[in-house]
Amino acid sequence: MTILAVPRLPPRLAARSRLTERLDAAAAVVVLHAPSGFGKTAALTQWATATDRHGLWFRVREGLAEPAAFVRDLSAELDAVGLLEADNPLRTASETLSLGEDPWRMVGRGLRRIPGTFTLVLDEAEHLDDDTAAGILRTVAENPDLSLRVATRRADRFTEPGLDVALEVERLGPADLALTEAEVVEILGPAASAQTVAHVLEHGASAALARVVGLSGRTDATGAADPVASLLRMRAPAWDAAFRTFLERISLSEAVDADLARQLTNDPDAVALLDRAESEGLGYWSSPPAPDREGTLFIPSPVFRRILDATSRRRLPARLVRSLDARIARWNLDHGRPYPALQAAVHARDWALVTDVVRQHWSDLFADASEVRELFRRVPPLTLRAQPLVSMLLALLYNARAGHRLRALEFFTLAAYGARTQRATAAPADRALLAAVESAAHRVSGREAQALRAAEAGFETMSGMTPEERDRLGRNAPTVDNQIGLSLYYGGRTDEALAAFRRSEATAAERGLHGGIQALAHTAGILAASGEIREATAVADAALSRHWPEGWLTGYPGSLLRAALAWIALENDDPDAAEAEMAVLAPHRQTIEHWALLEEIDVLIRILRGDVEDAAAQADRSEQRQQERKAVGPSSRRRMQRTRVLIEVARGDLPAADRAASALPAGAERDIARARIRLAAGDSDAALQILATVPVGGPDARLRAEHLSLTAGALALRADADETLRALRALAVHLDRCGLTLPLSLVPVDALEAARDVVAGTDLDDVLGPALERSIARRAIGSRARGPEFTPREQVVARSLASGATIAQIAADLSVSPNTVKSQVKSVYRKLGVASREEAVRALALHAADGALGAEQTAG
Repeated sequence: MTILAVPRLPPRLAARSRLTERLDAAAAVVVLHAPSGFGKTAALTQWATATDRHGLWFRVREGLAEPAAFVRDLSAELDAVGLLEADNPLRTASETLSLGEDPWRMVGRGLRRIPGTFTLVLDEAEHLDDDTAAGILRTVAENPDLSLRVATRRADRFTEPGLDVALEVERLGPADLALTEAEVVEILGPAASAQTVAHVLEHGASAALARVVGLSGRTDATGAADPVASLLRMRAPAWDAAFRTFLERISLSEAVDADLARQLTNDPDAVALLDRAESEGLGYWSSPPAPDREGTLFIPSPVFRRILDATSRRRLPARLVRSLDARIARWNLDHGRPYPALQAAVHARDWALVTDVVRQHWSDLFADASEVRELFRRVPPLTLRAQPLVSMLLALLYNARAGHRLRALEFFTLAAYGARTQRATAAPADRALLAAVESAAHRVSGREAQALRAAEAGFETMSGMTPEERDRLGRNAPTVDNQIGLSLYYGGRTDEALAAFRRSEATAAERGLHGGIQALAHTAGILAASGEIREATAVADAALSRHWPEGWLTGYPGSLLRAALAWIALENDDPDAAEAEMAVLAPHRQTIEHWALLEEIDVLIRILRGDVEDAAAQADRSEQRQQERKAVGPSSRRRMQRTRVLIEVARGDLPAADRAASALPAGAERDIARARIRLAAGDSDAALQILATVPVGGPDARLRAEHLSLTAGALALRADADETLRALRALAVHLDRCGLTLPLSLVPVDALEAARDVVAGTDLDDVLGPALERSIARRAIGSRARGPEFTPREQVVARSLASGATIAQIAADLSVSPNTVKSQVKSVYRKLGVASREEAVRALALHAADGALGAEQTAG
């Protein structure tokens, strides 16, 4: 057993068994808290190289302040040292965290999968923000096999006394870490004078001061407030010009290897100078270096580096600093360090390189959301307008935060403009990528016509690209097709959208990318919404059989798959299962662009249960929220109007349904909605007249099923058995081919009963009879021709009203809230055309003979 990834022990250390014993104690948390230079890292290193514990050393770099960035880099380090099995959720942390999922839930599960007890060593924990520190401690508290060793130089969550309530904590402060006289002598050597030893003890007895004094032979350190600056000022006179220049240039990067050090300094002896910097306490090799040091990272001491970096940026020519920053950015990009690469590229004002970083590490940068937003906070909008990929990234980062939709829209606008202006002169791969950016920016902003034009151009470009040109898209190829496909779908081009998703899935499968899973999710959702349930079920099963990054199935990437599963549940007459699928998306519903489709499913669930008032209230709330977010585009508005027609017909408010239908654009959707209203009003002739103008074919199988269902119901009410049977046979064939049943439940109940009578005793009885009976039992849509039609829940409420029960009593009997009962009472009043309980009781007595309340009504 050992602690993995421990840095090499620096030279000139004193044996400090008093510290290693306390670090090896049974306490869940041991905290080393002291200013820079007190030997926190050295003490941890000495302990970690000798302990029998199993664990990982993790240095918290700058830029890991927020939870997502910390968990992402910790996961990568755990994977790099071989601690994560194939099914550990931390192996796909970048993909999961790009969705804004809870990092602590994920890291807790991942660490519990590492067998045995485990110790996490956090060095330089002062870089963590308060939320991240709290999350780490909460994770330790919830996992008895996990312990923590922390070095921090500031007062933070790790040093709070209140932490002792939840965990056993051992603390080592400056007094504990300060060198004893014997330790100073051991570091300085036996030849050190008493004056030199006294000098170190009088100036804080820090390990760094002792080592620097011992190495330099100087004892004239000042008592400056900043001990690190004092150390540097004291040490600098002993540096020759070459070493000083070397330090100034490598300090511009938070990590270097031998090759980068040579690039930055033009010094062929870079390895020797890095070794010297380590020996002088100015940094350390991140792991035991190879004999030639090539490929091993050298980490300049963050504290020393900060001072040297500031000095370098003042002293060196600005053009030279930008050139060095560009080299640092390229090196970080080549070594898979996206945020440091982005930071250096921005400092260099190298916008082409900034775009390269974003293009290659799009999803990784979501884990550094707050740092990325801050990094670009002072970049002028005119600059960002010329960087559409960057603008799009910022738009999505802001869009994912509640209350930042308007800021997101500003960046969407910049992204769309920049992409449009650059597309014409770009190479095919870049042209396709820019078209996807422009299309997505317009679509999410509600400008669907512009989104469609860009998507059509992108689809054409992707279709005409050679394999070599497509390879230039790299990891982004599936995402480009996914975004183009969504814009095509919302623009009414379903066949091309599905073709784009097929290409995305094929490309991802060939290259081992996760974007293809999202393409399957989109395909399943679109097929299910359009009524192709059998095909949607097969695609959904294929999607569920894949390995999904944790969080994708419960967030935006899997949202259309959840929609597909909910549609499938509704077609199987299982609204509870459909509701469970929707509940999974609840934390993200407000920011998911497919909100109108999801809302339609929610409304259908409630209508099938008889909770029509709840459906109306839910739809009102959702649409108002999205209007406030400026997220209501033409397709979402059309879908909500169609959904509103269903709500009002189910409520029995046919004038309101007519108004909602009139707001729909001309076409099959509006005509079918109007026919449903006329049939609910008892006017089968008018319904048939409208339906006769609607083409029977078309790409939307669900609309066709609704057309066939309403036609058969209207014919059945006219008592034309032969015509009705022909219509029902066509309906049965279509429903069976697609796997549909729900359109029957949305036909007025008297028409369903008439259709049931027609099929009774015929060869269609076994085919359609069970579905008709289930739909009749639902009584989702009533008919004015035969008086009020109550849902099963409304029947119970109506009987309770007739018996004289109070709202509170009814709520208690039904185990629901009084507000829910009040909504049901309002629905009963509306269907009866009354305004009070007294009027309702009289009306219920008049309608009792009609059977609207069932056999038990006579008792009321």
